[in-house]
Amino acid sequence: MPSLKRACTAYSALAGFAEVSANLKPLRGKYRPTAVSRDQVPSDALILEWCDRIPDQR
Repeated sequence: MPSLKRACTAYSALAGFAEVSANLKPLRGKYRPTAVSRDQVPSDALILEWCDRIPDQR
């Protein structure tokens, strides 16, 4: 389950426990599982080439 969907589910449960009205369903997003073909996955060499180019966000 994606983290946004999980968070909305948890906050909805918390709101229900606190007896607070909250409609978080529009914020959950739409997720559909899709098949990924091997042609869409980059090679290990390409991943390693780009790995050091990703800036550290800390």
